[in-house]
Amino acid sequence: MTSEKTLITRRDILAASFMLFNTLIWYYLVQLLIDRLLGTVSVSLSENSMIWTAYYSSILIFCLVGGLLSEKVRRPVLLKIWILYGVATSLLPILFEGSITFTVMILLAVVLGGSGIGLPSILAYFGESTSTLGRGRTGGVVVLASFVTLPILIVAIQQLSFLVCIVVVAVWRADCFPVLFLKLKERISGEIVSVSSVLSRQYILYFIPWVLFCLINQTGMAVFGYFAEGRFSSITTLVEMFVGAIFGFVGGMLSDRFGRRWVVTCGFVTLGLGYAILSIVPLMSAVWMWHFIVDGAAWGVLTAMFVLVIWGDLARKGGGERSYAVGIAPLFLSGFVWLFFTPILIGLPRAGAFSIAALFLFVAVIPLLYAPETIPEKVLEHDRMKRYLKKAKELKEKYQRG
Repeated sequence: MTSEKTLITRRDILAASFMLFNTLIWYYLVQLLIDRLLGTVSVSLSENSMIWTAYYSSILIFCLVGGLLSEKVRRPVLLKIWILYGVATSLLPILFEGSITFTVMILLAVVLGGSGIGLPSILAYFGESTSTLGRGRTGGVVVLASFVTLPILIVAIQQLSFLVCIVVVAVWRADCFPVLFLKLKERISGEIVSVSSVLSRQYILYFIPWVLFCLINQTGMAVFGYFAEGRFSSITTLVEMFVGAIFGFVGGMLSDRFGRRWVVTCGFVTLGLGYAILSIVPLMSAVWMWHFIVDGAAWGVLTAMFVLVIWGDLARKGGGERSYAVGIAPLFLSGFVWLFFTPILIGLPRAGAFSIAALFLFVAVIPLLYAPETIPEKVLEHDRMKRYLKKAKELKEKYQRG
C-alpha cells in the first residue's frame, strides 16, 4: 500500500486504529453473546455445531462480498452502514427473549455474521492510513490495546444480566459513530483488481502458513479442552491473552525493523517447539503452562502480522479490500472446519495429536523460506542507514562534549 507520507495523516491513523480496536473486541463480545444465548436453549451437540457453522460461514461469505462491494460504495458510507448494522444486530436478541429456539439461533447466527461485510473496508483503511515501516508498530499497538481490554470486559460482562450484556455490546459498537463523522480518507483508486490477481506467488507463500495456523489453533482449542483434564481454565485463557498482547506489540515493532518474514517464522517455530515438547511430556503441568504462554505469544504475533499487516503490504493500489478479504478468510473458515478434524485428533493418544500439530507447524515454515520479504529491501536498507547515521551523530556529539 501507499507509503507516501503526504497521503497519510495522523487523524486517519488514529481513526483507523480506534475503529479496528473497537471491531476486534466487538467480534469477541458477539461470540460471548452467542455463547450465552446457547446457554438459554436446549440444543444437541450437532445443533450447537450447526449454529457456530452458520455464524462463521455467514461472516466468511459477507466478508468476501464486502471486498467486492467496497468498489461500488464510498468507504465512509459503507463504514457508517456497517457500524449501524452492528449496533442493530447486537440489540436483536432482545426481541426473542424467552422464545429462543434452534431455528431462532440459526437466524441470529446468520444475521450477526452479516457484520463481516465491513471488515475488508476497515482493514484496507488501516492499511492505507499507515506507512510501510509504521504498519507493524501501529498494528502491534492495536493488538496490545485489544488483548488487554478484552479480558477486563469479559470478566465484567459475565457479572451482568443477559439484557444488560446485550446493551453493553451494542453501546460498545456505537462508540465508533463519532469517528465516522470525521472526514475520513476515501478509498485509493487504481486498477480493477480481480481475486485471481490478488493471489500472487508471494501472497500464496504467506497465505498457506496462515491457513495451517488457523486450522491448528482452532482444532487445538478443542483438543486442549479434552486432554487438559482441568489444567485449561479461565485463568490460563486470561494469561494467554495478556501474553499475546505483549508479544503482539513487540512482534509489530520488530517486524518494522527486521521484516515481517523473520517475525512470522519465529512465531511458527516457537509454537511448533511448544507442541513438540508437549507431545514428549504431555502429563507435566509445568509443560502445559509453558505451552499456554508460547501459544499466547504466537497468537499475538501472528494476529498482528496476518490480520492487520501483511495483506496491507501485499495489496496492489486500489486492491486493499480484496487483499484483506481473502487474507482473513481462513480465520473464519477454520471456525467451523475444525469440527471435522477434532474427532479424529481426540481419538489419537495425546502424544500423537500434539505431534501432528507440531509437524504441520514446522511444515508451515517451508513456504516462508521461499517467500520474499513483504517490505521492499531498499526500504529496510534506507531505514537501517537512517538509524546508523543517527547513532553515529549521537556518538560524535558525545565525543565532542567529552
